[in-house]
Amino acid sequence: MIKANTVYTKETLNDFVSFALKKNKTFIIIYVCAFIILLASIFMFIMGDIFYGVMYLLFALFFSSYQLILSVVTRKKVAMSIGCYDEFEFGEDKFKIISYSQKGEEKSTITKKYDEIFKTYQNKDYFYIFIDKINAFIITKKDFKELEKFDELISFVNSKNAKKETPDMLKS
Repeated sequence: MIKANTVYTKETLNDFVSFALKKNKTFIIIYVCAFIILLASIFMFIMGDIFYGVMYLLFALFFSSYQLILSVVTRKKVAMSIGCYDEFEFGEDKFKIISYSQKGEEKSTITKKYDEIFKTYQNKDYFYIFIDKINAFIITKKDFKELEKFDELISFVNSKNAKKETPDMLKS
């Protein structure tokens, strides 16, 4: 059995939000749309149609602010988890997560089979175990006294679950 702990600090949670927002490629489509709408706005101003020029400009601003608004809302939501921590126990067939509040009170216990993992990601500082498209458990490298154990844990979990990703973009 492999054990791990993660204390959710402001840094850990901010890194996760940044990672999750980069992982979601929707913002690329949104910025392309905003750029096209901005070009339409400029075209309308050139053609002398101020009303539609202003309307398109407002739409472009709305689309381009989407990522910023999403980031702020998400960061405020996860800020409530600062000071909480999880204990992980990785067994042969399943793993268990015990979540604790900032006061050290047990909040919940979850047991999952490895085939229930949606996807895993790793970068130089973290190992993320997503249980669906949005929700993930974070295992921090710095919480391991022996770094080999961190790599051993990643290899173990990934050997039990084929849904993993470690492309260059994740090496943030």
